[in-house]
Amino acid sequence: MKFYFKATKEKSADGIKVLLYYGVDQSVEINDQKKAFIERVGSECLGEGLPFFLEILTSDEKVEDTKSIDFAKVKPESS
Repeated sequence: MKFYFKATKEKSADGIKVLLYYGVDQSVEINDQKKAFIERVGSECLGEGLPFFLEILTSDEKVEDTKSIDFAKVKPESS
């Protein structure tokens, strides 16, 4: 993914926000890629003086119904 922070700032961006879906059941490799991406975004934002807002959305691939009792029981573990 290519994203040019300097150009974004020059177009009057006030900051960068990323919504990250983080699955506790996903492979270590996938979650490591997500961590590396977030580190890069944070570093680039710091370099450009842009505020960086990260919202982590957790999920559990084993529970599909997000309104179920099972999801409510697992959610604190994935937060």
